[in-house]
Amino acid sequence: TEIYTLSLHDALPISIRAALPEDGILVDELTQMGYAARLAYPTYKPRTFLSMGYQGTLGWGYATSLGVKVAKPDTPVVSISGDGGFLFTAMEMSTAAQNNIGVVAVVFSDGAYGNVKRIQQMAFNNRTIASDLHNPDFVKLGESFGIASERLLNRTFNIVLRHILIMVK
Repeated sequence: TEIYTLSLHDALPISIRAALPEDGILVDELTQMGYAARLAYPTYKPRTFLSMGYQGTLGWGYATSLGVKVAKPDTPVVSISGDGGFLFTAMEMSTAAQNNIGVVAVVFSDGAYGNVKRIQQMAFNNRTIASDLHNPDFVKLGESFGIASERLLNRTFNIVLRHILIMVK
């Protein structure tokens, strides 16, 4: 018998799946959570999990999710991004607010291009360059555009995500 314990990376995509209806759409990004979603996020219908694969297009997730929501306005859409990838197109929050595009954007903030930093640390004896970020307060940033924003803790993620998806509908 094998015992498998879910890591945070496995558990959060499963929580997102539990909160989204079967036709809900998840858009991933080049982040650890996006990589985990490719393995741990169950899909039930075609074109409900959108990923750039391993193309290296950091920043595509949030902007893509806005286009998805415009194309499928009655379908819940969730975007998952790391802080670095989200910042590539964070200015599109203005577009979302101006055009009332109701996407749920989940930003995992660790203050770094996490994968790049980890690779540098492993390859260069813990030395890094240009991999740390100076982030804004993402909640305040969203609120400055008039977008309802919340900071979530792991233990409340599932409950709050369900509530937010109901509000966005």
